[in-house]
Amino acid sequence: MSTIVTLTDYEVTAAGLVGFRRQLRASLRKDRPSFPEHYPGQLWYNHIAGACAECAVAKHLGVYWDASVDTFDVSDLPGYDCEIRFSPAGKPKVKPRDTRHIIAVVGDASRIAHYEIWGWLPAAEAKRSEWASRNDPPCWFPPRDVWNPIELLPRAS
Repeated sequence: MSTIVTLTDYEVTAAGLVGFRRQLRASLRKDRPSFPEHYPGQLWYNHIAGACAECAVAKHLGVYWDASVDTFDVSDLPGYDCEIRFSPAGKPKVKPRDTRHIIAVVGDASRIAHYEIWGWLPAAEAKRSEWASRNDPPCWFPPRDVWNPIELLPRAS
């Protein structure tokens, strides 16, 4: 069972600025994206909507969202060991380097304030061969019905 979270205008603005800063920093560093753009502006959109998705999960769980930029290899939310993965196409992606709990969030550009939290999976369990992408780079797309309810996400020890 998924959970719908609606962000306020202020929350979308604040989180959107975080996503903007993330993509700007990546551009200035000349980072090579892990996955190529399929349309112009996709990387900007993914960073902005991804930051909004993090804000939505934090809001739902009632935890502080630090709105961080350039913090790699740390959990997306304090008190949890997680990575939040946003997908506008309803296909949250698990990457080879993922080791934490993955939280799946979906939404679309026409409703930037609305996010659907599908739930969570340990990264190791999400990397099943039947969910593997047939394209490079390697990744996995667990289907909607396998995610654990977000309310059961374990706290970090």
